[in-house]
Amino acid sequence: MPPIIYVPIGIHGYIRCPVEAEPPVTLVKWNKDGRPLRIEKYSGWNLLEDGSIRIEEATEDALGTYTCVPYNALGTMGQSPPARLVLK
Repeated sequence: MPPIIYVPIGIHGYIRCPVEAEPPVTLVKWNKDGRPLRIEKYSGWNLLEDGSIRIEEATEDALGTYTCVPYNALGTMGQSPPARLVLK
């Protein structure tokens, strides 16, 4: 993860979990501010097939520190470094 994720204010943006895995990633779990991220609590947020989060309209609700944990058929190599989301 990059140390800072820039997302434009008021329009859609993405939070990605950059990973290369063989076999391919089948699941990505997200944390925000040290707690499991419950995407359903955020209107307009969707978890995409590749594990990225799509934010329909970025607001201050998106501010925070994110980590991801990618999984494949063999398990996981652990949590990503933290990335702070900043609106621009």
